Amino acid sequence: MKTTGDLVSEYRLCAMEYVRWLETAAERFGQVPGLGELLVRMQADSSLYGWLSQKGLYQYRVRLDPEIWGELQRRYEKDRPQLEALAATAEWTANERAEWNYIAGQMRQYHEGLTRAAEGWFFRERLKEERRKERGGCLGIFGAFVVVFAVPLIGWYYWF
Repeated sequence: MKTTGDLVSEYRLCAMEYVRWLETAAERFGQVPGLGELLVRMQADSSLYGWLSQKGLYQYRVRLDPEIWGELQRRYEKDRPQLEALAATAEWTANERAEWNYIAGQMRQYHEGLTRAAEGWFFRERLKEERRKERGGCLGIFGAFVVVFAVPLIGWYYWF
C-alpha cells in the first residue's frame, strides 16, 4: 500500500501533467468553434487541481478537500462527453485528428491517475480516522484509571 506522501506526490504529478495536456489542447485546438470555449472553461478549473493539494495549517500536513474534489469530478464528467462530441463533429485532417486523439488520450490517462491517487488518499485518511477513534477509547479509560487510583496513591505515599 502506498504511503500518504506517495499518494500526494502521485496526485501532484498527475495534476501537473493533466493541466499541461489541457493547456496543449487549448493552445492547439482553441480556434475550433465550440471546442475552444469548452477547453477554456476546463482550463479555468485547472487552478483548483493545484490548490486542492496545497499544504494545510503550519505547512506540515497536506490535505485534499473532498468537497472540492467532488466538484472537480462532477465538472469533468459533465464536460468530457461534450468534449468528445465536439471533437467528433469537427472537420479535421487526418493529422489533426490523430494529434487530437493523442492529446485527449493523455488527458484521460492523467485524469484517471488523479482519480486513483485522490481516492487512495481519501481511503487512507478514513482508515487513519477510524484508528484514532478506536485508540481514543483506550486512552480515555487509562486516563480515568490514573486520575481515580494512581494520583491518590501517590499522594498517600508522599503524605505518610
